[in-house]
Amino acid sequence: MTSNPQRGARLRLARQRSGPARVRPRTRGASLTWWRRIPWVHIGAVVGAIAAVGGLLFTAIATYYSAAVAEDQLEQSREDAERQSREQAMKVTYWVDDDMSQSVRLHLVNRSLDPVSGVRLRFEAQDDSGLLLDLRNEGKYQFDYIVSFSLYMETISPCTEIVIDAGSLRYGNKRKEFPRPGGVFLSGHKVRFWDRDGAVWERTTTRLQRLEGAEADASKWLREGDMYVPGHIAGTPVRKKAASCGEPAG
Repeated sequence: MTSNPQRGARLRLARQRSGPARVRPRTRGASLTWWRRIPWVHIGAVVGAIAAVGGLLFTAIATYYSAAVAEDQLEQSREDAERQSREQAMKVTYWVDDDMSQSVRLHLVNRSLDPVSGVRLRFEAQDDSGLLLDLRNEGKYQFDYIVSFSLYMETISPCTEIVIDAGSLRYGNKRKEFPRPGGVFLSGHKVRFWDRDGAVWERTTTRLQRLEGAEADASKWLREGDMYVPGHIAGTPVRKKAASCGEPAG
């Protein structure tokens, strides 16, 4: 039997011996790095949704601007077509020379490179006093101080100017001359014509307008002068080459 002192010594030596290293078990959470703990699936879903919304927004903006550009192009095409349709009509115009040192003259000009047809010119005339005294008491006309003139021309050639001198104007059934041609006042000017494309146009002192349907009917237009003293143009108006050609009148 071993003595107690020996047994105690052996126990002390056993405690002093180094035992096998103890391995602590690693938990699953501790083995993951920080970036593996991020919920990438959820983040990917959110990013995908944001990208989809952004794509829809971009598509909407692109569609809007494409539609706006298309509308601008369409409007530009309309303007170009309108400008092209008015091109010849803009080159047909008239004006009045009212130089007091000379006889009053009315000029009608076609500056285009094509003829215009079915030309109807209307204008009115008064003497410088505003009254034609020899017609004042006849009572035949609603306005016995205004003389209405109408001139029809089948065509006006390209680059051609028509000149009507007040000295050739006559009034009344007896076709009397104005007392003083230099003092005649011309007003109410209108001209209608057919352009090279068969469109009917009317130019006044304030506008150039394309006429369609009933507006293009010349009969009513001609009857507008019935309330005035009838006028007559003696002889044939002068035709000459226009000073400028191919330029729009406005």
